[in-house]
Amino acid sequence: FNNILGTILMQADVMEMGLGLSGAAREGLQQIRTDALRGADLARHLLVFGRKQTPEFRDLDLNVVVTNLVKMVGRLVGDGVKLRTCLAPSPLITRADSGMLDQVVMNLVGNALDAMPGGGDILLQTTEVVLTPEQARLIPDSQPGRYVALKFGDTGCGIPPEILGRIYEPFFTTKDIGKGTGLGLAIVYSIVNQHKGLLRVESKVDRGTTFEIFLPASSTGNTIPLAPASLFEPVGGNETILLVEDQAALRILTGKILEKFGYTVLYAADGLDALEVATHHMGRIDLLMTDLQLPGGIAGHNLADRLSSKINDLRIIFISGGFVEFNNERLHLSAKRKFIKKPASPRVLLDMIRVCLDA
Repeated sequence: FNNILGTILMQADVMEMGLGLSGAAREGLQQIRTDALRGADLARHLLVFGRKQTPEFRDLDLNVVVTNLVKMVGRLVGDGVKLRTCLAPSPLITRADSGMLDQVVMNLVGNALDAMPGGGDILLQTTEVVLTPEQARLIPDSQPGRYVALKFGDTGCGIPPEILGRIYEPFFTTKDIGKGTGLGLAIVYSIVNQHKGLLRVESKVDRGTTFEIFLPASSTGNTIPLAPASLFEPVGGNETILLVEDQAALRILTGKILEKFGYTVLYAADGLDALEVATHHMGRIDLLMTDLQLPGGIAGHNLADRLSSKINDLRIIFISGGFVEFNNERLHLSAKRKFIKKPASPRVLLDMIRVCLDA
């Protein structure tokens, strides 16, 4: 599914690069991109819910996560909704997966917007909380200790008390057919649970809903800054890339994009094909870009190891749209060995290629 979405997203980006498109054509491409990204979000939701997406935990400042998200969400909420933040004065360090935290907030924002069709207020507040043993006993499955907390409140229609106890059930939804999957809050619950956090909700009909998310505070304080999106046009190069992708449409389209930006591209449909191509171009290949899950008996990480032993200083980018069972140690990820999740835009691919080659 992510391979199909990847082709759609890339094709839309390639078409938009063309000159002379009318406003209506650009608007249509934007709709294609928006719906493809919604499909990718749904795929990620299902992977997270099924615990088939491995979290990438690192020390993060919750204030920074919320600040970056508000910049993005602010363009989505519309004129009738006022989005406010109230952030703790000091850093709130927790060990978390930044993408999953983004997903939690985006799901809550989506629900809040649905609950406020006529507009309203959304408040995101961060704080540090110390739960005493007495307080912990009042919250199911909680332990006393230090937490960083995110309070998310809206002024929407609220949740009736008779269904409040069912809101985290998978596929339970009160929305009209076609307007909700019933996975939004189930995903929120699953992510918070995977982070060993706590989730609390209060709601009153016609007065709004407040979710409180408690994440264990980290004692290390060694945060890794979140990289902002590139503000510049993607940069190409003249290196040679061996592209290994079993999906023909995605392989051809990706190769055309790389060639458009100056790279020489060698194509392979599986691991055996890639090894044969490499023997005919030994000494010329600068970077291997390979799907992790390949037919033919040679997986992407095995192919990378075999070619690395033959090609000095080979740079590698792994790509996968499904459940990646391989941890960083098995993939040997480093400045010269990177990983990208499908579907990925041309900008992401081109930026990562340059980062990897220039390392």
